[in-house]
Amino acid sequence: METLYQTVGRAGISIPLEVIRAYGLPEGTRIAISLQKDGIHVTPAEISIEELENRTLRYLLKNVGDAVSIGPLQRTAAGGWLAPVLEAGTERPIGQLCYTAGGMLVPDQSTPIAELLGAHDGA
Repeated sequence: METLYQTVGRAGISIPLEVIRAYGLPEGTRIAISLQKDGIHVTPAEISIEELENRTLRYLLKNVGDAVSIGPLQRTAAGGWLAPVLEAGTERPIGQLCYTAGGMLVPDQSTPIAELLGAHDGA
């Protein structure tokens, strides 16, 4: 985790675009700023289902390859998203990717990449 230090000025504070991009938020992304007792939390505003589908497919292409696809995205009880990962061609379920409502991947609730790679290789 990275820590940035700034001084609050007349215009407030600014988060550098490079930092925002490093967290997967391109220009034009809507954000939510939550003022809480323990601090100010900046998170992506709720992501559209189309953007989440695109983000999921890009993630899978980069990390698993093109031998997988996704099924229809589903809402979780917590308000996040569940993306079923399917073996391309057979449409056999081989795992899932879980996201927050803002579209951030939740790794500990998602099928690890190694398992997805093994599942579509027939391992």
